[in-house]
Amino acid sequence: DGGKTWELIEKDVDTDKPYRWKAPKRAGDRYRIKVVARDTAGNVGEEVGNPFAIDDSIPKARVTGPKWSNKNTVSVQYDFSDRGFGRITRVTLYYSPDDGAHWYKYDNDPDCQSPVVFQKGDGKYGLYVTCANDAGDRSGVAQPAPADGAAPQLVLEIDSTPPVLKTRKALVASPG
Repeated sequence: DGGKTWELIEKDVDTDKPYRWKAPKRAGDRYRIKVVARDTAGNVGEEVGNPFAIDDSIPKARVTGPKWSNKNTVSVQYDFSDRGFGRITRVTLYYSPDDGAHWYKYDNDPDCQSPVVFQKGDGKYGLYVTCANDAGDRSGVAQPAPADGAAPQLVLEIDSTPPVLKTRKALVASPG
């Protein structure tokens, strides 16, 4: 609660080695640690650390559009859910030319903000986007890449070929 109330973690801790404690299982962004020390003469010192967060969420990204384009370079939109407190540090776009049978990594979005640029020739492409936050990248607990056989989050059709036009000779009636 940001320092309004305190829960005792442990008393009389050995001062000759680091103390390891088990973090609370409740997610929140207003945790603080306070350490109180007492010397043999009875003098008391107290230190309160900066606020920190415990985040147990695993953010997920999902492609939201577009479903078609008449250009080979497409701005693919995506959105996040279960974002939690952490900063998104990685967004990766995958594509499948065969409706999810096989997936290929396309690229990471450098700014981790929608949209991400996708460039391919005419065709239908299954798209899938994943993301991770700081903690997920460090721990390896993040939204997984699509496995072969996974359904696309969205199918994009690119058709940049202009229509073929043919002119016909006009029949002109001659006078007389």
